[in-house]
Amino acid sequence: MKEKLKSVFYYCWNYLDFIRRKFLSRVLSSKSWLWQIAGYMIYQIACLIVDLLPFIAVALVWRGIDYSSLEDTAWHIKDFFGEKTLKFALCTLILGEIIWIVHKLTPLFSIRRQEIRITVSQICILVALGGWLSAVIIIFELDQVKDMLVIAAAGTLISWIFQDTIKSVVAFIYVRINGMIHIDDWIKIDSKKIDGMVKRITLTMVTVENWDTTETSFPTYMLHSDSFTNLQSMLLGKTHGRRMLMSFTIDSGWIQPLTVDEARAIAKKLDTDDHFKESEFIDAIRKANAGNRQILNIHLFRLYLFHWLMNHKKVCRRPRLVVRYLEPTDNGVPLQVYAYLTEISLEPFEWTQSAIIEHILESMKWFNLRLYQNASAFDVSNSNIYLSKETAQYKNECDETPV
Repeated sequence: MKEKLKSVFYYCWNYLDFIRRKFLSRVLSSKSWLWQIAGYMIYQIACLIVDLLPFIAVALVWRGIDYSSLEDTAWHIKDFFGEKTLKFALCTLILGEIIWIVHKLTPLFSIRRQEIRITVSQICILVALGGWLSAVIIIFELDQVKDMLVIAAAGTLISWIFQDTIKSVVAFIYVRINGMIHIDDWIKIDSKKIDGMVKRITLTMVTVENWDTTETSFPTYMLHSDSFTNLQSMLLGKTHGRRMLMSFTIDSGWIQPLTVDEARAIAKKLDTDDHFKESEFIDAIRKANAGNRQILNIHLFRLYLFHWLMNHKKVCRRPRLVVRYLEPTDNGVPLQVYAYLTEISLEPFEWTQSAIIEHILESMKWFNLRLYQNASAFDVSNSNIYLSKETAQYKNECDETPV
């Protein structure tokens, strides 16, 4: 008989467990956020009842507790703890249950990118907290003037202690209302060295997965107090491309005028059309010489670089394409390339940018230009061994006969 009862008990237990798991899957897959929160709460209550049923059944069957005494026991508990204490405990239990449910549902909403449900669920926490505070005032009848003064003082102290949390709540509402950030957005906070994809947003915390596969969590109020950059529109292709900003410091000792013969030797190596070579190089130097003027190699190099980028398949002409000089420094003359590449993803962008940099470094030698580099320990030690009275040659000997 006991074996049959035991098998029936296990069968009922497993069936109830199957029902509540099925119910939970239906709740989580629902399209209504209200049903998800309410259903999860019903699921928690059902789990609590199911978990307590075996102990209640054992107590009733094997110890022979009188059913009529249950009501008396409940009244005794009420008299022992007090009605106000029980009401306060019930309100606190409901508040904790709502916070726990939202904490469990937020990762699910974040994975599904359900932005509205994240916002509503976080607002539910604020509403539940406001309801709990109102219930405490009503239960303990804190409506007297002296009680309100105590509440005001306690509220001031709590606000001072949890000021970062309060600022985070305000920042969350501000950010969500203005649509400044979403799940899976690429953001950068330079002051905190944060650079990655947003994975979770709550009332008090934002979690970002950095490009080095680490995760960074920071208070939500930082999105309001500090400046941050949202790069998601660029990543989605809604802009003209991804910016490339590079500066090359050219040694001023290598800046020199060019002759027509040198321009012809350089033009043979350029990766441009013949019209550009003739008009911007050879003819330009001829006209300059006719007017007793000179054209510097760095000037022609800048023109060539701009023309080459204009015709590059992966460089966008909009919103701007600039090859310019920066303010000269003690190290030389910085030449900056300001362009936008149509390759947006990390790997293609870096590959294209590296190819452009390699071409710039290679073409510098054609124009008899050099990058500035500080002397290393190797250079200093060798300068003490190999000293020469010959002056430095700032011109390359042409390996080809000028045409």
